[in-house]
Amino acid sequence: MTPEGRIVAAVKRELDKRGIFHINLNGSNGQTGLPDRLAFPGPGRLLPIECKAPGIGRVTPKQAWVHEQFVVAGWPVLVVDDVAQLREWLDAPQQPPYDREALATILVYHWRTDTSGCGCGWAELGRSHPEHILDVYEDSIARRDAA
Repeated sequence: MTPEGRIVAAVKRELDKRGIFHINLNGSNGQTGLPDRLAFPGPGRLLPIECKAPGIGRVTPKQAWVHEQFVVAGWPVLVVDDVAQLREWLDAPQQPPYDREALATILVYHWRTDTSGCGCGWAELGRSHPEHILDVYEDSIARRDAA
């Protein structure tokens, strides 16, 4: 087994040991550059994992481009050359991918209770206003982060 293959096997064993569902992406459908594993470590979580040979493995230009696509989608790729790096990520306290308190406040405020609309004055029953809700949410996050 190659040095990278040993890391891939160790990552698979660690995910299996923890009961984390994961799939092998290596060589999927002839697509190159994909991470080796795609793990689902909990609700709303996705962890692309790229395994490299210890100390010498490098991300190829194609892999770097694919990894960037994952980052743009909100899912940074974890590149490991030692299974301890995966354990460290899995054992670290994880924040939800959104601010629960801010989102709950916004959703309560935007809950329609009757035909008069919701708290923001939107009155077209049957039509959603997700872009407005997203704008309010992003504004609340910006104000929180500025404080």
